[in-house]
Amino acid sequence: MSVLYLTLPDDAALLVLLLFALIAIPAWLFGFSIPVLAWWSHSTRNIGVHTRQRDAEAWLVGGMLAAIPALTINSLFFPMLLWDSLSDFQTMALIVVVSAPVGEELCKGLFVWLFRHKIRSPRHGFQVGFTVGLGFAMLENLQYILSSMFGGPVSLTLTALIRGLGSIPGHAFWTGLTGVGMGWMMLRQAQKARAASAGQEIVTPDEPELPEWKLVDPKTGQFIEPGEVQSAGSKIDLSRVKKLLHRGGDQPPPQLEHAIERDGRRSGIPLPTHPLIGLGLAMAGHAFWNGSLTLLEWALRGGSDTVVIVVQLCWSLVLVMGILLLGRGLLASVRSAPDGSA
Repeated sequence: MSVLYLTLPDDAALLVLLLFALIAIPAWLFGFSIPVLAWWSHSTRNIGVHTRQRDAEAWLVGGMLAAIPALTINSLFFPMLLWDSLSDFQTMALIVVVSAPVGEELCKGLFVWLFRHKIRSPRHGFQVGFTVGLGFAMLENLQYILSSMFGGPVSLTLTALIRGLGSIPGHAFWTGLTGVGMGWMMLRQAQKARAASAGQEIVTPDEPELPEWKLVDPKTGQFIEPGEVQSAGSKIDLSRVKKLLHRGGDQPPPQLEHAIERDGRRSGIPLPTHPLIGLGLAMAGHAFWNGSLTLLEWALRGGSDTVVIVVQLCWSLVLVMGILLLGRGLLASVRSAPDGSA
């Protein structure tokens, strides 16, 4: 754009810059910024963590700042490590499949670690990681929106659609995994500190111990052992048990609520209990996303442009649906995780 500005007359250059502002800025706002805010609102409402606006803005800015070293790694440092004999496609594939997942997740994870003083539980960790990932996606997608402008309105629309629906929640959920692991670590450290201040010494397992509750048979009044439930080959209808045991009042018995919560936790997606585990899962998911698209592009080489575009678009939609389903399960698991209040 700077070369264009120098070679065109002043009026023409001003017109080009004006057209750029009129097209690029609204496209970025509607294509990426608004979906980012919508995803953040959806996450906050679902996991039930109150977040101050100042903190959320700081996490978003942190994600944007994380995109700068990640871009430097992908475009400068990593290509310097590759052999000159590699083809352009091989170089691009290694950058996309190796450098991008590792470098980007490391940079985002670093900023999650910098905000660790705001994390006291897996819920808070997920919220911080999710927001950092959203900020990263906002700045990264600005690069895509600028490059797609030169491909015409179709390229711009497809880029906004796929990147807006897929990459935004993708970056958010991958970094959320790192944040969840950080949350478990901070929760264990807080429990040890409270125990030490009380003059006790405890050794916490990977997950904090929770009290065991047993269900009571309303007909016989005896406890229902877990082994008896498994041997019966049927699952207890918790809603029916809740009706049988609940007698009056607005709230059900607390032990029953705890049993239902534990059952919901078992049905969700297991969460990483250490930041390194979460970081590894984030890298693996990111690499699968990029690698599958790159492999598909390699397999379709030599085919017509129409076939390549249609197949890649269909697979991109499959990936988007997959990340949305995965995100739904993660939100359910995070919602039932400890909030650090006790």
